[in-house]
Amino acid sequence: MGNAPVDRDGKAVKGYTETLLCFIEISKNKQSPAWQTAWYKGVKYSVNILQVNQDSVIIGRIKNAKTTFVIKPGLETKLIRLELTEQGNFNAPKANGFVLEGILNNKQVYVTSDEPAVELAPVLMQ
Repeated sequence: MGNAPVDRDGKAVKGYTETLLCFIEISKNKQSPAWQTAWYKGVKYSVNILQVNQDSVIIGRIKNAKTTFVIKPGLETKLIRLELTEQGNFNAPKANGFVLEGILNNKQVYVTSDEPAVELAPVLMQ
């Protein structure tokens, strides 16, 4: 019953897609690593880096709440937005939560976090 979403070729779309976003606050005066890979809950992701030019970013509405999620950097910092694309299950580094891997000054760098992710309400159409 109802309408089924299809792609441009008329093939049925397989459900919804999920986008994982990560925002990092860094100093305006320091170079950021070239982030390459992320792991979250044992799943490996490739990383696409986007500079944020606004003074604040409205992320969306928190799932099961009416609260809008907004990120605003400090005076001497800036935001970097990382879009994560799933690569599949791999052997994740020995760390809980979220792991981000990159290169800075020809050296491998890692950032880890055990902070819980904020799940946003789905966006049905854009």
